[in-house]
Amino acid sequence: MQFGPKDKGLAIGNLERVKNAHNSFARQDPFEVEITRGATEDDDVFHFVSYLPFKGQLYELDGLQAGPISYGPVTPENWLERAKEEI
Repeated sequence: MQFGPKDKGLAIGNLERVKNAHNSFARQDPFEVEITRGATEDDDVFHFVSYLPFKGQLYELDGLQAGPISYGPVTPENWLERAKEEI
């Protein structure tokens, strides 16, 4: 009995020895962070906040807030100046 390409892939992919060999060459995730303690005042801590116009409104996006914060109506011409005011 011969397997088609799909069946061959499934058969090979389910072999534990092949999985282990393949995974041994995997690079470490550059975004993997191991948290061992909380930040202190002496630590350099970065927090990013973004301002953007969306459907005629200026919004602040801050991951520490419950959701986007609207700062009211803006135009394509003035939204950046309004964002600077909020910053």
